[in-house]
Amino acid sequence: PEWAALQEKLQHRHTGEAGPLRVSGSDFITESGAIWHARSMSQFLLFDRFQNGEDIKPQLQWLVDHGRNIIRIFVVWAPRAPNPDLAKLPAFFDLCAEYGIRVEASVVTGDNRSVEEWRRTIQTVYDAARERWNVIVEAVNEPWNGWASQLDPQRLMQGVNRHGVLSAYGYAPQGVPGTEDFKAGPALDYVTWHSPRDSHFPHNGKDALG
Repeated sequence: PEWAALQEKLQHRHTGEAGPLRVSGSDFITESGAIWHARSMSQFLLFDRFQNGEDIKPQLQWLVDHGRNIIRIFVVWAPRAPNPDLAKLPAFFDLCAEYGIRVEASVVTGDNRSVEEWRRTIQTVYDAARERWNVIVEAVNEPWNGWASQLDPQRLMQGVNRHGVLSAYGYAPQGVPGTEDFKAGPALDYVTWHSPRDSHFPHNGKDALG
C-alpha cells in the first residue's frame, strides 16, 4: 500500500503553487513578493462530492492540466448540500494542496438560517482553514440577495476568529439589478466581484485575465 501511494503521488502533476497569499493594495502577493494572478474555476459542488465519498483526484488533475490554480467552492448550498460534514473540510483542503490548488471557500450561500447558526458554520470553516496556505474564505457570497440581506455581514462576522485567513464579502458594482438598496460595509481583505448578468457577462472572466 505504501508503494502504491508513493507511485500515485509521483504520477500526479502540480501547479507549482505554494505558500500563503497576502494583499497589498489591489494585488495578491506571494511569499516571494511576486504579484499573484488567479486562474480560477468554479467547482461549487466539489466539496460535496468529496464528503460523499467520490474520488475527486481526477478532477483535481484535470484542473492542473488545464492551468487552473484556484477553485471556488460552496461549503453549504441549500438545494444540494444543506448540511455538509464540515469535519471533512481539512482533508479536502489538504488534498487540493497536494495538487497545488488553492481553494476559495464560499460559506453563506443561501437559506434562512439564523445569524447564530451561520456564525457557527463560518467559524468552523475558519478553524479548518487555519494555517492552510491554500485556503481563502468568501464569508458571504451575495449579501444583497433577499435571503442574506437580513443577515448584515458585519454583524454576522462579529466574534468570528479568522485566524489571519484572507477573507472577502461578495461585492456587486453599481448597476447590478437587485443591489440598488444594498449598502456594502467595509471590505475584509478583498472583494469577490459579481458583475452584471448582461450580454457581456460570459466574457468577463476572460477580460479580467487579459
